[in-house]
Amino acid sequence: MNRSGNFVLLFLLIVLGCKNEVEVCNLEGMWYFDTVMRNDRITNTLQEGYFEFKAGSKFTSNIFEEGTDYDYVVTDKSIAIKTDENLELTIEYCSADTLILTGEMSMFKMDFLLTKNKKVDSLDLRSINPVETEESADDELY
Repeated sequence: MNRSGNFVLLFLLIVLGCKNEVEVCNLEGMWYFDTVMRNDRITNTLQEGYFEFKAGSKFTSNIFEEGTDYDYVVTDKSIAIKTDENLELTIEYCSADTLILTGEMSMFKMDFLLTKNKKVDSLDLRSINPVETEESADDELY
């Protein structure tokens, strides 16, 4: 193999080898609820909700006791939040401006699509989790 062939091979090995590294997601900041699904159905009861991850592993949200900081721990692909019910959420996707979390809250299966901006019209959790059920009229029960 010639010199340029060796260089290309070395470059590809470096790039492909680095691709397996786990990228750490920066959770810190305010994350607004874009779409929330409860038991695989979109719910509107949490439209103005947010999660805020603060420095020092502190967490607050307006769906819990507002103004109260809770401790949280991130391990691999999960977030353990020390609320009254010890909430554990799985990080399904994380980028600089989009976060998808799943888990159980009060015996409900929850899926959260959160964004750094208040509302992103192009995002819809159904495109990620396509459930062909429409929002029910009794959504206030959820």
